[in-house]
Order: sequence, then structure tokens, then C-alpha cells
Amino acid sequence: MGVQRGIVVLEDYNPKWKELFEEEKKILEEVLKEKAVRIEHVGSTAVPGLKSKPIIDICVVVKNLEDAREFEELLKPLDYHFREHQGVDDRYFYAKGPEENRTHYVHCETEDSKSYQNHILFRDYLRNHPKYIKEYAKIKEELEKEYKNIRSEYTKGKADFISKVIELAKKEKGETSDKVKKITK
Repeated sequence: MGVQRGIVVLEDYNPKWKELFEEEKKILEEVLKEKAVRIEHVGSTAVPGLKSKPIIDICVVVKNLEDAREFEELLKPLDYHFREHQGVDDRYFYAKGPEENRTHYVHCETEDSKSYQNHILFRDYLRNHPKYIKEYAKIKEELEKEYKNIRSEYTKGKADFISKVIELAKKEKGETSDKVKKITK
């Protein structure tokens, strides 16, 4: 479990990822208490059947984004490192583990933020549309071959597909389509 920062390593879906999320969720709930409105499993490890980097993405929904900035002292004993916004203005980001082996990412977002909405739309659409799981896995595998040591390029290479899926999810829900903010994974 885990990947070196900046490197791309994909693994076949592992049902244990759900268990690892549930274990970490309990720990986070104990530490964050009422400061966390909700804690959700997001990202590729939350989609059964999807090949993924073996890093558990967790969304901690907060009432106020500034509350999440204060999590640094609470999460430090759990080996989480504060990483500011990581290019996404409406969230705070924490990475667990040393740079040689990141195991969990915590995205702190408000329920009404674009980042949170996009995380949930993307995850749920993939869970309900296996055709897109296969398409996404193929894109990720091609990008892994090309950008194994340049994760930023790997991430950029997924952006168009992610935007497309979010737009499809919005249409399915009957939402109006505005410019979709890309998810940084």
C-alpha cells in the first residue's frame, strides 16, 4: 500500500481498499470529532473494478474551509503532512506517510464546493457506469507508461476524461452545465 510522491504506479482494484478506508475513517472521526461533517471515500480506490494508484483518497467535509486549516496539529500525530491547496483553491489537502510511501490523501472540502461536488459526481457516475471504468483504466494505463516518473503530467492527462464524466453525471442528474473545475488527484 502506498506510492512514492511524484511517481505513478497502478494496481488492479483491491477490495481491501474499502476496508483500509473504513479503518482510516474511524481514526479520523475520533480525532476530528464534530469538526468533520462527513467523511467519504473518493478517488479511484473508491470505484470497484478500477485500476488505481494504491493511495486511499478521503474527503472530509467541513462546515467552513478554514476549520480544515486547523487540522494540521490534529493530523500530525497520524503522520499526515499539510500540503496547502495543492492547486485546488476550494480545499485543503493532507498527505499521509513519508514522501517515499504516501498511503492516504485527505481532501478537506465544504459540501457546497465545486471540488466536493466533482469528487462525488465522478465517483458515483463511474460506480454506476462500468463502461467508463474500462475507458478510464485504459487512459490511466497509457499515461502510466508515458509518465511513470512525472505524476503531474499523468494527472493532467486524465483531466479531459474527468471533465467529460462530470459533465455526463451533471446531465444525468439534470443539472445545468457550467465550466467544470478539474479534480486534482
